[in-house]
Amino acid sequence: MSTARRITKNFTSLLLSNVLSQVLILWAVVQLARVLGPEHFGKYIFAQVIALYFLYLADFGLQTLGTREVARQRETGSAPLIGRILLVRLGLAAAVYLLLLSAVWTVPMTEEVRELISLFGLIVFPAALLLEWVFQGMEEMEYVGIGRIARGFVYALLISAVRPEFYL
Repeated sequence: MSTARRITKNFTSLLLSNVLSQVLILWAVVQLARVLGPEHFGKYIFAQVIALYFLYLADFGLQTLGTREVARQRETGSAPLIGRILLVRLGLAAAVYLLLLSAVWTVPMTEEVRELISLFGLIVFPAALLLEWVFQGMEEMEYVGIGRIARGFVYALLISAVRPEFYL
């Protein structure tokens, strides 16, 4: 495949998947805000944002490093590298989750918000196992796109499937 064709395919895959996944997530967030109301929705978003800060800490640049190294070792095979990076990412996820828990239990806040942050913080573990960076390094963005659409779809499905009483 020519370079121009590969770039066009990868760009189109990422563009369309990002638009579709963001539309799905936007729909889910609007539904959630409608069901929860301002007070509970604010707690939900606050907990989610705090957990996301810890998620970024758990990555520690390994996604960028992994992408670069997979691209460099594309011909020779990068399976051992992928395994090592996944292991380090899981270790970092565990350490960051413990750090999040210690922060949550030392900073004064309501019990409800503390539980929400602890629950949202669990996102560090599946995020550590995501292989998006591998496909980016191999320049196969259609798989990255499929993963992003699936993530948005699952999020929207979970939000729409849970009854309002569960939230409140």
